[in-house]
Amino acid sequence: FCRRRNVKKAQQIMSKLPEERSSSTRPFQFVALNFFGPFAVKDLAAGRRKLKCWGVVYSCLSSRAVAIYCCPGYSTRDFLATHGKFTATYGDPVKCYADHGTQIVAGAKELDWGKVTGQGGARRTEWVFTARGCSWRNGSAEVMIRSARRTLAHVLEKSGEDLDFHQADATLRRVGDILNHRPLSIRSATEDNFYSITPADLLLGRATD
Repeated sequence: FCRRRNVKKAQQIMSKLPEERSSSTRPFQFVALNFFGPFAVKDLAAGRRKLKCWGVVYSCLSSRAVAIYCCPGYSTRDFLATHGKFTATYGDPVKCYADHGTQIVAGAKELDWGKVTGQGGARRTEWVFTARGCSWRNGSAEVMIRSARRTLAHVLEKSGEDLDFHQADATLRRVGDILNHRPLSIRSATEDNFYSITPADLLLGRATD
């Protein structure tokens, strides 16, 4: 009884969230980026031949929204073309976080991050890279990748067909839309109705229910 009564409670203090996570900004102004995959897709020009493609995840640090695109390769040209799809839809981010994880380092022999950051800087995007071996510092993108993998497995299980590149890109965007309808908080709740706030609400500026 005395040990339970006199026990010392934990005194840990939660650290402050970075400004990108706590400030009120437009969606995708501060993003975390990462690759995942590869996936085998059909080559429309070569019959049964398979090609590899990767998913590129953009996770908004403030609204928790996600955008996922299909990238046909790890070359600088392929990535910049995919990044162009993102900026054409959501505009150029102010700051973009990425890591030097094994997934990128092993496959990105052709990916020139210097050129990527140079073009991004010309468009007023600041690129921030985590230290090698510290992918956990880019945790926002890692969490979204885990959720995207699970959701993608369910979507592909229902479709039951091999996809070409364009179908894979559409499927990944659909996965992103599903994740953007996950609840973040409660807007109102009664005995009969439950209304949540989702990233899609913040992207559209209105309730999606």
